[in-house]
Amino acid sequence: MNGISKRFSIPHWRVSLAGAQADQRGGAINWLVLVFLLVCGLTGLRLVYLTPMGQVADEPSHIARAAALTRGIVIGRKVQFNIGKVAGVMVDQGLVDASNAELVPPGLNVHIPPAQRKSAQAIKWANKLWFDGASGSVEYLPIFYIPGSLGIGIGHLIGQSPLQALYTGRLLMLLGFLLMGGYALQVARFGRPLLFVFLALPMTLSLGASFNQDGMLIAACALCVALLTQEAATAPKARWIAAAIFAAVICSKPPYGLLLFCALIPLQWRGLGRRFLLMSLFAIPSIMWVLVMLRTSFTPSWGASYHPGPLWPGKASDVFTAPDAAANARVLFAHPLQMILLPYNYIIIDSTALIHEFFGTFGWLTIVMPDHVYHWWEAVLAAAVLASIAGANARSLSWHVIDALGILGLAVVTVILMELSLYVSWTHVGAATISGVQGRYFLEIMPFLILALPRCGGWINRVTQWRYSALSLETALTLPAVAIAIYDMFYLPNLIYSRFS
Repeated sequence: MNGISKRFSIPHWRVSLAGAQADQRGGAINWLVLVFLLVCGLTGLRLVYLTPMGQVADEPSHIARAAALTRGIVIGRKVQFNIGKVAGVMVDQGLVDASNAELVPPGLNVHIPPAQRKSAQAIKWANKLWFDGASGSVEYLPIFYIPGSLGIGIGHLIGQSPLQALYTGRLLMLLGFLLMGGYALQVARFGRPLLFVFLALPMTLSLGASFNQDGMLIAACALCVALLTQEAATAPKARWIAAAIFAAVICSKPPYGLLLFCALIPLQWRGLGRRFLLMSLFAIPSIMWVLVMLRTSFTPSWGASYHPGPLWPGKASDVFTAPDAAANARVLFAHPLQMILLPYNYIIIDSTALIHEFFGTFGWLTIVMPDHVYHWWEAVLAAAVLASIAGANARSLSWHVIDALGILGLAVVTVILMELSLYVSWTHVGAATISGVQGRYFLEIMPFLILALPRCGGWINRVTQWRYSALSLETALTLPAVAIAIYDMFYLPNLIYSRFS
């Protein structure tokens, strides 16, 4: 503790445009919260109803996960088919049909014929259960599907058709995303501009307005970060609440588990071992859930037979029919340097695609925005970083280099683990590149980088001798994010509508 307490720190100043310091006491709603709920809420609302059902990444399998909850099914099961075992859940056959009725084959021409839409609307409840394969989502902890499940149940009770009930489920998923994201913006003591950008990204809103649980996970991670910006003296339970929320997140995304230890920042050597052990306890539910899923629900993706790739240490004549976790683990242990090179090379080689997917590639990775829109968002993200650095924060929350390095280290290792998990579970054995990585998988990680940014608001005020300098600079640098969010309120739903109608 002695070495840490003497480290250089930059004082900070806390303000809010909505009531100055009152928002830190819970007496005022921050203006970015209102912008988020109004602007992003309207964008999301239009996306809920303009995006055809199932036309968000992996949405049909997420629908199955949510629909199964209406029957109290928490854990899926494996069923043997000719191609191998498939994991799934039992769902009303009408819901299964409705979740796939508005799908079209991937390609440039993604318009849905009017006859197909009319047929989708005519689907009725079958009152007969059907096994719906949901590999890739049945393994996830179902807590983040609860809003969608409630929407389906409410829709059924009030006499909606299966398709209408699914749109009601989407609406409640959006509401859950907005409430969690809005609360994160309200309780954050610093870094609001960046939190707003991550929550307002086109990709985030598309996910938040769908059954894909990633929208809820991004909002949950934003809330964790917001709670970690609280002062331990005034909010002693905040970091433990954040750890509990993140424990639910890593039940669905185990490779992100190391970010749990961001709750140890700011580092203090006294009692660090005890706090580390206590924080580690929050990983136990994730470990237990993963063990249960491996036995009950996890199945590899099956395909045509193939010979292993160049990294395979066994015989080149060996034959596989699916990704093999044990075999790919053998590959990594035979080539330990590839644990770094594979993730690094993938990011470098596919950087453009990853950037596009991070900001927004829609449908089943078939709908992209014009290049200038991506450039706008890149500029807005850079401005939000500067706004968060220039912004004010609570006076006793000082910034230290060692804390920033700790956060960056956890984030980098998390990216590596995320990519390696896809190599092990999703990639052909021995391949020289990773399969399945998408830019949206970084959206849960990015909010934690807010904790690593220096906070210079107090220093700016002292240099300029004006108490509103930091606030003015922060606001000016945040306005581009607000402007593009308003632009997307019109542009993004129209883009989706034009591609499908």
